[in-house]
Amino acid sequence: MTIYFVRHGEGHHNANNLYSLPEFELTDKGRLEARSAGGRLKHLPIELLVVSTYKRTRQTAEIINEEIGSKPVIFSDLPVEVRRPSEIAGRRIDLPQSVVIRKKLDENAHLADWHYSDEENFSDLKKRGYEFLEHLGSYKEENIAVVSHSVFIKMVILLIVIGDDLTPEIFNRSYKGMKLATSGLTICNFEGGDWSLVTWNDQAHLAE
Repeated sequence: MTIYFVRHGEGHHNANNLYSLPEFELTDKGRLEARSAGGRLKHLPIELLVVSTYKRTRQTAEIINEEIGSKPVIFSDLPVEVRRPSEIAGRRIDLPQSVVIRKKLDENAHLADWHYSDEENFSDLKKRGYEFLEHLGSYKEENIAVVSHSVFIKMVILLIVIGDDLTPEIFNRSYKGMKLATSGLTICNFEGGDWSLVTWNDQAHLAE
């Protein structure tokens, strides 16, 4: 099985330095990026799209599907973006309150049962990442495009590379260095019971 992870095109929050909300839409640039990603994927043997239920991922998948020829689409809550505390969701990342709350989140990330409020913590996200990898094994298709989000894709890839040894400290350090462009393409294989990373953040379609 080959999985083609596609990050959504540029969203309103990306362009305005905001924390994510499910209803944020693609910008005009994001729509062009999605179109370019679709142009790339139409040369690959995609059989199915598994898509986050967020609006920007649904929009990205719709544009991609126009390019690749209307493949079946399954919408899922498993590959949605990490949920931030309501106190900062949708707000600017550089606001003083956002900075203070994010620092508290990072300082307590090693505590599996600790939450600032209603957010998804590291342990929650790690568990969901494993659930999604297991879920992918339930499909009969051998070539699947997954339209998802930056933090979630990074978590899944780090689980593939590091596995159970992935800690909050390793995740935070790796996260900052793992740049993932909007509409960037990441490819993984599942063979013989093992996952492997083939390509990370391929942006060749954005240069066309």
